[in-house]
Amino acid sequence: MGQRYRLFNPHPLSSRPPTKNPISKLKRYMYSTITAGVAGTGFIGPVHVEGLRRLGVRVKGISSATLELAEEARQQLNLEHAYPDIDAMLTDDALDVIHLAVPNVLH
Repeated sequence: MGQRYRLFNPHPLSSRPPTKNPISKLKRYMYSTITAGVAGTGFIGPVHVEGLRRLGVRVKGISSATLELAEEARQQLNLEHAYPDIDAMLTDDALDVIHLAVPNVLH
């Protein structure tokens, strides 16, 4: 078992197998109290949405270069709001954090 286990263990120095969900109940509760928005609908935007959801963060909406792109992404990602631009996200008091998933030159 030892040699075979090492081939598939992402942490080969660990003596224990990796846990299925390493997030504790307390952390999951803490994350569930956060409401986020994601700016950017390219490749990395939906990746951020999925990552936030896996942590238990509520993702309220997404913005893009145009409202049409944001609305299309909103429907595909099953979000409740499409923002026309980042300024609209900044004025939404319900958002605790905004992920910038836009090209680096726009940060």
